[in-house]
Amino acid sequence: MYTIVDNFSRKIIAYDVSKKLSANIRLESLKRAIKNEFDISLGKSNVDLIVDVGSENSNKTIHEFIKNQQVQITKKIALKDVKFSN
Repeated sequence: MYTIVDNFSRKIIAYDVSKKLSANIRLESLKRAIKNEFDISLGKSNVDLIVDVGSENSNKTIHEFIKNQQVQITKKIALKDVKFSN
């Protein structure tokens, strides 16, 4: 199960279910979460994307998506870069 959870409210804002690990599935759930929660009017906002170390989160597909956004997205690893994430 691929979930995108708001780290503050703990609300699930996007999810997918699959029998395989896939950067493309993660990317689609990430895009949907950004669109659903922020629409496309983020402007110059900053977003922290907190992920675990799974290969579906740490790969070229996700890196390129983050790099090419109009919004400043900072990817942080849970329990490595931030201590407050579960």
